[in-house]
Amino acid sequence: MDRLLPLFAVIALGLAVVFALDGWQQGTAERKAEQVHAARDRAVQALAARIEAERARFAEHAERAAVAASLAGDDRDAAGIAFARDWPDADVEMLSPDLSVAYSDPATFGFSKLALLEAALADNGLRAAVVKDGADLQFALAGPLLAEGAVRALAYVRLPLATLEFPATVPGNGYLALRQRAFTVRTAGDAGLAAYAESAAAPVGETGLRVAAAAPAAVSGYLGLGRLPEIVLAGALALLVGRRKVARRRGARREVASPTLAEALAQEPTGADAKPAAPGARPERPVSRGLVALDPGIFRAYDIRGVIGRSLDAGIARQIGQAIGTVMQEQGLREIVVGRDGRSSSPSLSDALIEGLRLAGRDVIDIGQAPTPVAYFAAYHLRTGSAVAVTGSHNPPDYNGFKIVLGAETLAGEAIADLHARIAGDALHTAETQGGLQFRNVADDYLNRIAGDVLLERPLRVVVDAGSGVAGAIAPRVLEAIGAEVEPLYCEVDGSFPHHHPDPSDPANLADLIENVKLQDADLGIAFDGDGDRLGVVTRRGDIVYPDHLLMLFAADVLERNPGAAVIYDVKCSGVLSGHILRSGGSPLMWKTGHSLVKAK
Repeated sequence: MDRLLPLFAVIALGLAVVFALDGWQQGTAERKAEQVHAARDRAVQALAARIEAERARFAEHAERAAVAASLAGDDRDAAGIAFARDWPDADVEMLSPDLSVAYSDPATFGFSKLALLEAALADNGLRAAVVKDGADLQFALAGPLLAEGAVRALAYVRLPLATLEFPATVPGNGYLALRQRAFTVRTAGDAGLAAYAESAAAPVGETGLRVAAAAPAAVSGYLGLGRLPEIVLAGALALLVGRRKVARRRGARREVASPTLAEALAQEPTGADAKPAAPGARPERPVSRGLVALDPGIFRAYDIRGVIGRSLDAGIARQIGQAIGTVMQEQGLREIVVGRDGRSSSPSLSDALIEGLRLAGRDVIDIGQAPTPVAYFAAYHLRTGSAVAVTGSHNPPDYNGFKIVLGAETLAGEAIADLHARIAGDALHTAETQGGLQFRNVADDYLNRIAGDVLLERPLRVVVDAGSGVAGAIAPRVLEAIGAEVEPLYCEVDGSFPHHHPDPSDPANLADLIENVKLQDADLGIAFDGDGDRLGVVTRRGDIVYPDHLLMLFAADVLERNPGAAVIYDVKCSGVLSGHILRSGGSPLMWKTGHSLVKAK
């Protein structure tokens, strides 16, 4: 046996070298990944700073006295000249707020340009995006310009794409990409890593842009071991050989004690002594009653939306409820459904809204926490024809607002502006007798209505990512009721949205869903936004099915039963959609962006 000891020592020493080298390679890969992620973060910071600087310049030029004077005289050409002065890289257009020029020929005008202008008009604020304007990509800003308290024009500023500075090289042999929705704007580094970059994407503020990043694939350790265990194991083997040599020099006949594999691995720090991180739950924020001044900016093109504590609180919600009740009183409408999403501010806003509705003498049916589509269903099912969904939709946790249906018509445009005018002018109806209040849970009715009409032809395994939004409480149940096997992901309702932003239209928010669809070997992945009226779909291979492609599928199905029917879509859809609708026997109709505007059409 002693004759074999030198051979064992050589083998052990060789293994020590192999494990040490592999651990070093893993460490190198980790350092490269850190370098790539640091480069991504620097790019995000630089882009955010540059975009903010251009936004500030836009706002400064919009406040020029010469611009306001020209707009007051309905001279948009003169306003454009005054606006563009001292902005050498900018190409400025002044457009009518009705966007009649754009709608007359949207293909020539530019779909992405029109979409940006519509977004600015809908938000009643400044928007920035990368657009295809003419043959080239441009960085553009758009926003409404006011004169004498009214929107007189939409300013559109076109800037070179080079305005958005982006690194030419990437450290660590990595890859960076500036992306907007499904489109890659600029890239740097190893293009072979492009398919792996989305999982490490970081948003550029709230611009809709993001920087995706990928590092070279990490080296897999032998026996599945990580860098630190391999280095510890290499050290243990080297120690074993060294101690054996010392024992032989001393002529020791006894067995040299050496650490076993388990003992060597046990030397790796476990972090057991570390203190656990503080819980990340976001505390509920108390909502003030009447401390926020009325802001006309929250009354948008197709809903009401503001920031809690800055432009929206319970006092404003109560006034909005009374204004809605006043309109209902004039239209002879008596009952209305109120539902709310899972945000921490929604219960207090809902209570205040209901108080205002009842002050105007309206009878309220409170369905509690429910997705917006369920609130719409309740208006039909309970035969009220009217509903308000208290929701911040796909926006960050501190946003909230109201989506309104009265007499089976979704309020939009002038109808929403009229609510503001009634509140500002104190033209609110107060009934002699307060309206009634009842509570009703319609979740089972909603589920039974769908399950009674839809049944899967074959079993499907579906991963549902509710993004911690209110859809998580009912979407898995609905899918199971029609025959699907559901794997829930982030379906616990949490208004702080701890896992990712609740907007499935942004591919970055689908990364976890894509990973779980592949991991679960599912047939399909479905994601919802904060109030359950936006849908994201992922195939079993992890490919995203974008909304215009979904509409192609829906249109083909509907047109089989309703040949020649009109199919409405907005300008954000691709140009191939209209041809697909025509080939399926339908009549394509492009219309303005916004759920209420589309419904009204």
